[in-house]
Amino acid sequence: MCPKAPVAQELLRLSNRITHLKTYEQSNQWLADLYHWHERSKVYINEKAFNPNTGGFWYRHKMLHQTTSLIIKAIPNMFHYLDDPQIPYTTDRLESFFGHLKEKLEIHRGLRPQAKRNFIKWYLHFKNNGK
Repeated sequence: MCPKAPVAQELLRLSNRITHLKTYEQSNQWLADLYHWHERSKVYINEKAFNPNTGGFWYRHKMLHQTTSLIIKAIPNMFHYLDDPQIPYTTDRLESFFGHLKEKLEIHRGLRPQAKRNFIKWYLHFKNNGK
């Protein structure tokens, strides 16, 4: 789903660039672009509405505010993959791994919750330690 507000569309374009960052220079440029976007957009992002019946305030653009906060809070841990080649820069491999696990669980649909937990534990054990 594509956001309607131009501010949110710009954030989406910025966030889509994250997985293409391969160097510190690129990540620094991306951080600068995010900073400039945030400076231009923070009034809109933090716009609040007031309900006179309840006396409460809320963010008018709640999803944009939440998304912006999530990205900003993630920045300290966002670029560890640049230091360690063992860390993937996308979650594709992880999603693929869990896709296989879901397929295996689907075969055994009738398992009780405890049996599912045990299945997952054994599946992970054999995947990590060989068969």
